[in-house]
Amino acid sequence: MFAALLATLSAGSAFAIDTAGWRESDYRDALCAGMQMEVSLGAYGRADCVSETHAIEIDWADKFKQGVGQALTYSQRTDLIPGLILICRRSEALCLDHSLAAQETLSAYGAEATVWECGLDSVSLDDCVERHIAAAP
Repeated sequence: MFAALLATLSAGSAFAIDTAGWRESDYRDALCAGMQMEVSLGAYGRADCVSETHAIEIDWADKFKQGVGQALTYSQRTDLIPGLILICRRSEALCLDHSLAAQETLSAYGAEATVWECGLDSVSLDDCVERHIAAAP
């Protein structure tokens, strides 16, 4: 039912989803639509989403440090680009600070990466700001 509702909304429906009270897993289901979800990596945990190019962790923006570590671990285990979806549940300014810190940390490792900045009302990655971190030369 949830997937059908998201498909309807993605197709341009006039309905809106009330995301109040959504948990991290609800955002995973919405933001990772069309990707593999909860991909087991053995002792290394589970990647929230895996696309053809990215191994992705979803976390609240204020937990970006954990998210960076998990995204790098998933990337190392899958040979995919690390991805981090940050969901803002605090002030926009604080969330932007957290996103910048995540981007700087990922950049310090020299690998290509992607960070998505999502609001509490985001129901698709298209609703988020995508930040690419270039690989070091």
